[in-house]
Amino acid sequence: MGDRGGIPFLPWGGRTASNVSGRSRTSSENTTPRIPEPVIGALLHWSMRYVDVFAPDILAAREELDRLKARAAQIIAEDARQTRHERFRYRLRTWLEARRAEGRGVPLWERRPNTTRGVPDVREGNAYNFRLMCLQIGCPQTGNLSSSTATVRMLDQMAGEMGTEVGGMDTPITLDPDTGLPWRERFDTDSLPHEEQMLQAACYIVCAYLTGMRDSELQDMEPGCVSVERSADNLIERYRVRSNVYKHREAAGVSADWITIAPVARAVDALEVLSRRARGERDLRSLWVSLKPWDWTADYLAAQASPIIKMFRDGLDAKVANPPAIPHVDGRPWHFSTRQFRRTIAWYIANRPFGVIAGKIQYKHASVAMFEGYAGAPHGDFRRAVEQERALGQLDDVVAYYEAYLQGDEPGGPASSRLKQEFDHVRDTLGDLPGRILDQKRLRTMLAHLGKTLHVGFLNDCFFEPASALCLRPDDKPEAPVISRCSPDRCPNSCLTTRHVAPWRTSIEEGERLLQGNTLSAFQKVAIAQDNDRKRGLIAHLEDPKL
Repeated sequence: MGDRGGIPFLPWGGRTASNVSGRSRTSSENTTPRIPEPVIGALLHWSMRYVDVFAPDILAAREELDRLKARAAQIIAEDARQTRHERFRYRLRTWLEARRAEGRGVPLWERRPNTTRGVPDVREGNAYNFRLMCLQIGCPQTGNLSSSTATVRMLDQMAGEMGTEVGGMDTPITLDPDTGLPWRERFDTDSLPHEEQMLQAACYIVCAYLTGMRDSELQDMEPGCVSVERSADNLIERYRVRSNVYKHREAAGVSADWITIAPVARAVDALEVLSRRARGERDLRSLWVSLKPWDWTADYLAAQASPIIKMFRDGLDAKVANPPAIPHVDGRPWHFSTRQFRRTIAWYIANRPFGVIAGKIQYKHASVAMFEGYAGAPHGDFRRAVEQERALGQLDDVVAYYEAYLQGDEPGGPASSRLKQEFDHVRDTLGDLPGRILDQKRLRTMLAHLGKTLHVGFLNDCFFEPASALCLRPDDKPEAPVISRCSPDRCPNSCLTTRHVAPWRTSIEEGERLLQGNTLSAFQKVAIAQDNDRKRGLIAHLEDPKL
């Protein structure tokens, strides 16, 4: 080393600077990005539609296709070699005549294999679904039909008489409750495997997001992993998922239970049926198997979990009339990874417990079940993850309060004056003027004391100070607000933003509807009218800042 310059020995006995200083080389803050609310909302909405609405059609179509293949194999085995082409053409005509009587058409490919959408085109040749026809009539090769001039001429004639239809399989297609229309065209032998992969991705998203399980824990789920516990009157009390925990455990993992909610149980039910054929053919134990039947395909989903989520997103974009189906972020599709689901659900449970996802699932409901499963379990670190996200989320929300205040969007409620004094002090200290680059780290440090007291709510937020909290009684522990006894318009800790206006408006409208009826006494009407006036006064400044 002397010839090159520098010191001729390793300092600190070869230890790194971070090791000598005792400082961790990695940040304690979780660097996994949180999935934005519009993205996870749309993603879970579509996943639930696949699990609850589309899955029965997909699974029924697979049963139909398996029956077709078995029947075709039997016919082919029994078929004499003589006069096969004539037999094929006779069977095909007989089958098509039966379809004509049902008002059906000659089947076309939904998408011509390896090319564009399969509609008749003079330049490309008719996109007749010869593969499905072969299965229906017991023909071993599509060329036996497509290469027969007489057969193609017959098809052209019958297509002109009875019309055509996309897909061609018999499985009925369910009406989409969102549109009132069939959710897709009828299946064919290529579109079905694609929809099976879409369903698998949807099941993964539902399970990963609504259980808080890590990818390794999720992918170790086996058939029968969900059990139902019922009360004495036979009502379902809880759903329990059995799998293995690997993080910080021995290589074999430790068996553990997760308490979850009904959508997860429905997703697992669909997944068990979906994966049954692949598991049986390859003698596999996990529910998360590769659905592709090729010899070179890996047995298990494994590292393909993130790619199938991307495939799911792209498949939805191809399905909807006005893509993207999943909103973009900063003009680009969101880049999904399996770790993001656990962090995102932890953040929402911690910071938006009364929020609703996919239009029907309340985070509070999910969190009660999940915490019951995690409490005292070998995988109980999820509660710690939620607490970490709560601390980060509280500070993020306070920073959002501050930034909105700088833009003229002042908070409302009794605590607003205290907040504005704090924000004015921060602004004056930082010199936060237009055109000046703000020191975000210093800003967060100055607002941290407010973040520790913030509790986000549905009707208002609480900057909790036990000494002035109206919700506390003398025997209550001064650790957190008692939401059920909150007085949003009177408590000095209560604060409202534009985020809270909508539920107050809904409450006022409900009061007005009651006042229009004839079932209330005069005293009741006076009380409701006064209550509505109180509510209007509470949100008046948020609806019109000039007031």
